[in-house]
Amino acid sequence: MLRGRVGERTDHPVQSISRRSGIRVFVSMPVIEGDRVLGAVLLSRTPLGLSQALNLNRNYLLGGGIVILAVIFIVTALTTLLVTRPVKALIRQAEQVTESNKAVVAEPLSNPGTYEVDLLSNALARMSATLEKRAEYIRTFASNVSHEFKTPLTSIRGTVEILKDNFAEMSQEDRERFLQILEQDADRLTRLVRRLLDLARAETAHPASEEAHIAEAFNKVAGRFHREGLDVTVDPLLDMPPVVMAPEVLESIVSNLVDNSRQHGGSGVHVRLSAQPQTHEGRDLVEISIQDDGPGVSASDRNRIFSPFFTTARKSGGTGLGLSIVQALVVAHNGTIDLVESPSGARFRLLLPVDSHKR
Repeated sequence: MLRGRVGERTDHPVQSISRRSGIRVFVSMPVIEGDRVLGAVLLSRTPLGLSQALNLNRNYLLGGGIVILAVIFIVTALTTLLVTRPVKALIRQAEQVTESNKAVVAEPLSNPGTYEVDLLSNALARMSATLEKRAEYIRTFASNVSHEFKTPLTSIRGTVEILKDNFAEMSQEDRERFLQILEQDADRLTRLVRRLLDLARAETAHPASEEAHIAEAFNKVAGRFHREGLDVTVDPLLDMPPVVMAPEVLESIVSNLVDNSRQHGGSGVHVRLSAQPQTHEGRDLVEISIQDDGPGVSASDRNRIFSPFFTTARKSGGTGLGLSIVQALVVAHNGTIDLVESPSGARFRLLLPVDSHKR
């Protein structure tokens, strides 16, 4: 037990600082022989002071301190090796990508050190590659836009100069001819601006919660082109699930593809619209086919038809943006579009996701 010390206490030297304690510890042990308790041994003393306890355990404390310092050193070294150095390497890569005037794509670190730094390194590399891809697309797109606008603008400027210099001496027939050239070039610029806006909207489109019925879209597009004198056939569509897309978006896609067939095949081309359910990689899809009997697409042009501003029908008013708009809309709605082999003409195949709740 512990008991408080009572009575007058005297000063003790520093070496006996434990004697200054206000309590004493008592321990009593009985002395037993056989069944008899012969007596008891009673021991008492003041408890160890702090300095004495530290002194008695100095070897353990010193060893523990050395171990703690070693652990701190090892942790610091590992942190520097596995975290600090890879992070500094990532910072240098980011600065190079930011400050370089040339195309610089960050590469994943060969020794990332930790799993998290490896994830960060790969994410930075993907981001750098995506930014460079977009920058290259913008450069190419700007160059193409400049070229497409330059031709009609040059024509307009030349026509205006001719009219200014020779308007009074021109015959009425020549005046009308030059004015018609101005009108045609202005119409082409208007179409280019409108198609560029359509492409910008298509590339920033997002899947909506709306649904579009294939039969309704086909019938509307076919009816509109019938009134314009184009032969469009719609195959029977039985129990076709709706696709996850706004109705006007689906109509725009089909209309662009039919118009593409008319531009390349002329007003006498025949276009066939068909669709059927498909299952691909566990996804419920609708396969839409737009087939025409026109001249088709040459082997050298098959890989370029979805590139912006590429067209072989420029003389008939083609801007080269229709198929780019279609592809952007389809991809934005988690679908795919391909030009597939066909016995005659051109055949585009679209795979669009369906609303599984409406099946």
